[in-house]
This record gives sequence, C-alpha cells and structure tokens, in this order.
Amino acid sequence: MVKPTANKPRIPDPAWNIQVNFCKNPTCPNFGVAASQQNQPRGPGAQNRGRDPYTVIGCRGADSIMMKCSGCGEYPTIKSNLAIYEELMRMSNYLSDNPPITCPNISCANHNVDISIPKHYYSFGRTNSGSQRYRCRLCNKTFAVGRATTGQKKPHKNVLVFRLLMNKMPFKRICETAGINMDTLYWKIDFLHKQCLAFVADRERKLLSDMPIRRLYVGVDRQTYMINWSKAVDKRNVILHAVGTADNETGYVFGLHLNFDPTLDSSEVEMDAEAFGDYTVKVPFRRYARVWLSNDYYEALKRNIRDRNRETYGTLPEEIVQTYDEALEREDIEVFEGKDLTTRLPAKGMQVHAEYTLYGHFFFLKQLFGGVEKIRFFLDQDSGMRAACFGAFADEIKG
Repeated sequence: MVKPTANKPRIPDPAWNIQVNFCKNPTCPNFGVAASQQNQPRGPGAQNRGRDPYTVIGCRGADSIMMKCSGCGEYPTIKSNLAIYEELMRMSNYLSDNPPITCPNISCANHNVDISIPKHYYSFGRTNSGSQRYRCRLCNKTFAVGRATTGQKKPHKNVLVFRLLMNKMPFKRICETAGINMDTLYWKIDFLHKQCLAFVADRERKLLSDMPIRRLYVGVDRQTYMINWSKAVDKRNVILHAVGTADNETGYVFGLHLNFDPTLDSSEVEMDAEAFGDYTVKVPFRRYARVWLSNDYYEALKRNIRDRNRETYGTLPEEIVQTYDEALEREDIEVFEGKDLTTRLPAKGMQVHAEYTLYGHFFFLKQLFGGVEKIRFFLDQDSGMRAACFGAFADEIKG
C-alpha cells in the first residue's frame, strides 16, 4: 500500500487516457485543453513564461477545488480521473468476454483451446445434474460444463417469475403465484439479472467493434430512487440517483446506471481511506474520491441543513435563469445531491458520488459510440450532466 506523498500534482493524474480537468465551455478557446499538472509561473509576464490558461483555487469551505479559466472566466471543478475510470470499469464490466472453456489440465496443449473448436474434444455424456461432460482428445481428461440453471430445483419457474417482474407484480404476489418463498425469489432475481446482462453483452460487443452507425439521436435523463427504511428505529431513507440514455427513434436503452457499488464493503474502504490519508487531502486527489465516506457525509449534512423553499417565477426564461443561479450558489456546481436529516448512506455496499456516475456514464457511451458518425444529445438543464457530457466528448465536439 502506497501512502500519499506531500508533493501533489497541480491537477490529478490522467487515468487510462481520461483527463477531464479543462474548460467545459465549448465557445472558449480553452475548451478541451487540459490544465498542466506542473506548478505554474506567477507574477508579471507569467503568460510569456509558459503559464497555462487556468488558475487553481479552492471551493468555499469544502474539500473540492476548482480552476478559473482565463479565456471565458468560468470555474470548472477539478475531478478525480481515477474515480471516473473506476466508474467506467464498473459499468462496462459486463461487456468483458467470458473466459474460454478449455481442458483443465494445465500441462495439456488443449488447455488454451476452447471446446467450441472442432476435433479437440469428445462429448462424453452428462452428469447426474444434466451438465454436459467432455473428454480431451490429447490427455483424456474429463470435465463437465454446468448449465446456467445448474443447482436450481425449479428452473421451469424462471420464465414465469421473469414475466411477473416485467409486469410489475409485487414480490409477495409473485411468491404466491409462482409457489416459491421470498429467498427463492431473490435468488432468481439475481439469476435473471445475470442472464439479461449476458444477453445484452453478446449484442453490445458489436458496438465495441465500432459498428458503423450514420446518425444517433439520444436522450439522457436522471431518475431518483428512494429506498425505504428497514428498521423502525431508523426511518431515514437512502436516496440514489440513476442516469440513463436511450435512442430517441427506437427507444433502445444503452445504459441505466445507479450511483451505488454493491461490491464494496464500507468498513474496509473506510479503513483503507484512513491508511491512504484521504481525509488529509482534497477530494480529487483521494484514493476513494468516487464514494461517499462517512465523514464527508456528515460534513455535507451540516452544510445542507437549510430551508430549501424558494419562490419560483412564472415565465420559462426566468425559471431557467433562476435554476442556473441556484447551481452557481453550490460549493461544487456539478454536485446535485442534497443530504438532510431524512437521508442516510446504504447499510450494504457504498453510495457513489452522483457526479462521478454521470462522468462514468458518458465515457461508457463514448466507448459504445465509437462507430457513430454523428451524435446528438438531448440533455436536461443540469450543470453536472453538461460537464460530464462535454468532458467525455470534447474531442468529438471540437472536431
């Protein structure tokens, strides 16, 4: 484990070619031009001595930092490129190719030859559970390949459960209709989820191969999910946010991503964050900038306990101006999550900062849309969504 050093770069390091710390104003000459990581010369004549067009400044009372663009005067917030990359990997993990099924004998020449390749394996009957058995033609090693439903006592009910879920039937009614208990239902939901991911991955891998598409018009929207309290002694709700993108013509959904990572253990991450010294550095330079740490949550709670009631204007142009004015009042213009006494963090897994889910979502789309000649986005009036979209597609916008 490597602890942070005292000498931090001016802006976070790129992460696998991701660098979003630049001006997000497409009319500015500095749009898409990343800030330098090196300390810049100051004083008279600094521009002539190679100073870049940004001044790094702090946010009001927060652990975030921002830059002032000398070209247009805007204040883009500095973000962790590593956190964006981690979100991108979380979202695109299902697109990874499944490992090939080969002879388990590591000393056999067929150990790297998939069973789908002819003349390398014999079919060798089935196991008692119905799994297909194979025998290697070279070393005579036998092995079985389990079916997706191996271990299920009532696999024939999967289709019924799937149909009931798609028709939004309550869980208790599904159990009554299918004749299963609640534990079995949750197990089948996990199974169906894996099967759906495998199904869509098989098709969307074609997009990763730069499948040619002439034009694509997509709508991007956010949804808020309220998870009810599970204990009477703590009636606070978990509020999660999702961002989704769909093709305006066909309705095909390219992705719907929730700002929640079920694979993380909060206690382990908190200990690791302490070891890395995350609480001693600004958020963009943290190892765990992506997720809500407990101390950050309580600090946000203190800052956001205030009266949110406001008077709205009647005309659309005035409401638009007022919405932008409210965004400018935030410590970080790209952060739209509000914490108050009615909310809490998830008991299992970890909540991701919603702005990093936005960035990860648009970089995920960039990954899928490599073969698209022209893309047109339809976005909400949302500063975080705008910054994430421009951060991912800056090259395409400039081109």
